[in-house]
Amino acid sequence: MSKLKVSNEIYFLGAIAVIAFLFCVYNLVNLLLIQNKSATTTGTIISYTTAVPSTTAFHNSKWAQLTYKVNGKQYVSQKSIQVPFSSEIGSTVQLRYDTQHPERLYSFTPARILISLGITAVCIIAIVFRLI
Repeated sequence: MSKLKVSNEIYFLGAIAVIAFLFCVYNLVNLLLIQNKSATTTGTIISYTTAVPSTTAFHNSKWAQLTYKVNGKQYVSQKSIQVPFSSEIGSTVQLRYDTQHPERLYSFTPARILISLGITAVCIIAIVFRLI
């Protein structure tokens, strides 16, 4: 009976698959938990900063402070949320807020679930079909 030799690459891909899957599950659970406790509205960007002090979008992100209305009351976000890099002051964006505490924003994006699930699938396929 021959032993199947497992390479370090398989362990590495397995670890990445597990981490990505756990990240996916964590974000999915968060989505389900906030689904009934949150609502969406449109906010207007009043200021922003970039992660890297550069105008290039490559390896950079834009974080904005917003003003928005909920039930006729005006709010200014306490925390900055990530917005598209093309956004400017005065641009409008969709945002999700806590219905019990409208001053709290959720910076959740469904893309996190899809991307982490995709990474998990690619790693598993690479392991199963020994693509590495």
